[in-house]
Amino acid sequence: MLANNPRLRGAREQNRAAAAGVVSASALLNPEIEITTGNQAARSLTGTPGATRSVGLSMRLENPALRNARIAGAGHTSDAVLAGYAMAVNDVLAEARQRLFELALAR
Repeated sequence: MLANNPRLRGAREQNRAAAAGVVSASALLNPEIEITTGNQAARSLTGTPGATRSVGLSMRLENPALRNARIAGAGHTSDAVLAGYAMAVNDVLAEARQRLFELALAR
């Protein structure tokens, strides 16, 4: 009964999404690569005209306090979603008990 309940399936998916949010919040920033090409014109008699190429690699440094706060926030969201799942399970079980009780009274 609980495995196929659409309400609980939705709550389980929210749990998975919140867990993925914690993983995303824990990820480090990606490095950035920049490649440029172009032509250089001689502006003086000693200048060298021709093709130019440049490659750059950079990685932003992140404040550890901000990263930790982001991870903690995602963790708290995950905890809240887990509590919501437990509440949904309790609601479904209570509704099932009530229906069984009403069925027993009707007989």
